[in-house]
Amino acid sequence: MQIPHDSFAENAGNNILRENNFQNLVRLAAFICDTDHAMINLLGDDGLSLKASFGLEESTGELAEGNPFCERAIQEDKYLLVEDVGSDDDFKPFILSEKSEQIRFYLGYNIKSEAGKNVGTISVLDTKPRTVCEKQIVALESLAQEVEQKLESLKSHNKLRERNVFLAGSSDLSFRINVDDWSIKDIQGKVKELTGFDAADTIGKNISWLIADQEFISALEELAQQEVNSSKQLETFLLQRLCFLDVRMLKEEEEIFVSARDITSQKMSERGHKKSLKEKKVLLAEIHHRVKNNLALISSLLMIEEFNSNNKQVIDILGKSQNRIKSMSLIHEVLYQANSHVHVPIKQFLDEYIKSIEPRLNTDGKKISMSSKIFADGLNLNQAVPCALIINELVTNAYEHAFKNSEKGNINVGLYIEGEQFYLTVEDNGVGFSEKWEIDKFDTVGFMLINTLVQQLGGEIKFKNVPGPGTKFEVSFKKDYNRGSQSSLSNNEIDSLID
Repeated sequence: MQIPHDSFAENAGNNILRENNFQNLVRLAAFICDTDHAMINLLGDDGLSLKASFGLEESTGELAEGNPFCERAIQEDKYLLVEDVGSDDDFKPFILSEKSEQIRFYLGYNIKSEAGKNVGTISVLDTKPRTVCEKQIVALESLAQEVEQKLESLKSHNKLRERNVFLAGSSDLSFRINVDDWSIKDIQGKVKELTGFDAADTIGKNISWLIADQEFISALEELAQQEVNSSKQLETFLLQRLCFLDVRMLKEEEEIFVSARDITSQKMSERGHKKSLKEKKVLLAEIHHRVKNNLALISSLLMIEEFNSNNKQVIDILGKSQNRIKSMSLIHEVLYQANSHVHVPIKQFLDEYIKSIEPRLNTDGKKISMSSKIFADGLNLNQAVPCALIINELVTNAYEHAFKNSEKGNINVGLYIEGEQFYLTVEDNGVGFSEKWEIDKFDTVGFMLINTLVQQLGGEIKFKNVPGPGTKFEVSFKKDYNRGSQSSLSNNEIDSLID
């Protein structure tokens, strides 16, 4: 009779089990069912193998390996009961064997894996036919469940031991501690290098001799009180070295296993990086502040020239130059004020820009208002400066040309994103343009600058007249993930690393 192959593969680990793990259980099974013999068979790589037995003598010895009772029982869902082998057609030939003619009764209850597959049997046998009651079958089921729990516990224990071996091999230092007095049982690894002592000098000493941290001692006490194997991880000093500790309770051995990895150099390096990042944060803020102040100084010099000139054309040129410089200066100002030296909060920029530009352009009694609709934010510095200059040129152009015959009007600036594409719009409700007008052929300084800036963004610009009447300019360009040469970290990111 063939046993399913997948059970062999699943329970190959059962080969390592020792008989004395289950000896008490088979003795108890024989007592409960009042039989002469009992045994536990488990599936392994080579099929069914005997793990524990009670009362099996030489005359019944061949039952130890590959007996037909267990092979048949393991095919059943729960158990197999043969009250009289001599009257069972399937097993009658078996009693003709000279060595096994004494076996006349068999009851085997299946042992299951965590996945619910049969992995063995706990069986009771006798040399004469007999009957069992329901309570005895239920009791045998309970013993089978006890075997299942022991199997799972042993497998978990073996996995834990394998993990501890791995941790010991991958750590700088590992040691085992008695749970009763916290004395060191064994220590391996770079003992001399990390402690300054030979391994023999540390055996038997209290662990507080190496690690005096109260958090570590509390972790030991907590683990020792757990009902199951558990673990904790923490950083603490081992004498003069800062270490990362993996602390594991081994209930079966009544000891605690600790693997230690020296992280002193790593922490010193991190401390150096944090100091460098903090200095970088201060430096970046100072750079933006200095740039803003220098641009403001240039704007002031141009303003002085404007006041000293009586030439209307010169005054107009100087005024436009001041507006361009102011738009660039505002970018650095909002970066200095914001929690980022990389991503420009464009809404904050536009609010400040509107406050500064309206008084400068509404000098002839007109009441042209500005508004903004921002549905995207976080332009990087490489894109924010060109966008600021484009906005300034288009807004200035609208003030000059869209409202020649009107005292009132509105200019709206918008920014939104679809997928990876930004769309910057400047729209007015002025007189509009001729449909034949071509933006790239307009030779004023302002539109030459606009075309250059759009090319710098790798985008394109379109315009159209809108109902009202009015004009709408739209600049489209792809989102740039390159943060530029200024920084690769925001203020918040730097703060999280420094703290």
